Amino acid sequence: MHSLCAAAFVALLQQQQAPDAHGWCVLPCLCCYQVKTVLDHSGYRFPVNPLHPLFPNNAAYHDTHHDLRGFRKNYSQPFFTHWDWLLGTYMDPRELREQDAAAAKAKQKAKAS
Repeated sequence: MHSLCAAAFVALLQQQQAPDAHGWCVLPCLCCYQVKTVLDHSGYRFPVNPLHPLFPNNAAYHDTHHDLRGFRKNYSQPFFTHWDWLLGTYMDPRELREQDAAAAKAKQKAKAS
């Protein structure tokens, strides 16, 4: 996270030679990008996500990508999931939860027998 913010800060310093608003727009965007990436990799699903209607991926979406069953799925990080839909790499995180629940139920049933 610090490396991209530092790079943006260096870009701001270079703007002194040709000042414009570009550098001041890049820094907050890169910082927001880094925060979202860290939150998506945290594995924690926040109960309220005001950005979810705009950017529907979250920790569950990204965890699917790191699960062996969904390893070749859900590449779109950190913002736009439409690429996964268009390229056929989308996997709904609920599919994995349903598979896990079915496996746990079968295991419990076998244990009871």
